[in-house]
Amino acid sequence: MLLWHLCHQILPVVTILKDKIPNLNPNCARCIDKEEDHMHVFRDCCNSRAIWNRVLNSNRHIDQPSMKVFMNSDWNTWMSLNTGGNKDRVMVFGVTVWHRWKNRNEAVLQQKMRHDSYVFNILTTDLVANSNSFQDKRKKQSIEANVSYGGFLRLVSTKSIPMAV
Repeated sequence: MLLWHLCHQILPVVTILKDKIPNLNPNCARCIDKEEDHMHVFRDCCNSRAIWNRVLNSNRHIDQPSMKVFMNSDWNTWMSLNTGGNKDRVMVFGVTVWHRWKNRNEAVLQQKMRHDSYVFNILTTDLVANSNSFQDKRKKQSIEANVSYGGFLRLVSTKSIPMAV
């Protein structure tokens, strides 16, 4: 449902809520720099850009648009590039968008800001879990999870699964 709401731009971001809630601060709760609309929450916020850079660089094996096209296209182009075609790209997009929305809601509703590395590690764990659950049993890759001293999950893979750092 999240992707459907996202495609139709009906998630409760500030630009949607400001007409209904008087005195609502129009700025993004994470960066406090720009007005919060769908594109800002999911792509243009500096926090979202940092996550997308890490996600796209760690998933180079997936057919995806160039970083320039990804970061500079308009809303409709951005959504069609990421919700159509390659199922691996759609999965990476869906999991990343879900984590961006969760992170945004934690910032707005609980005043919690997670470090990008933490968000990326949790996101990567979910990507691995989703990837393994959709793979054929014959092609399923073994994954070990070890907690490092820094408190982050380090994933060890045998093939082309992204590594959390």
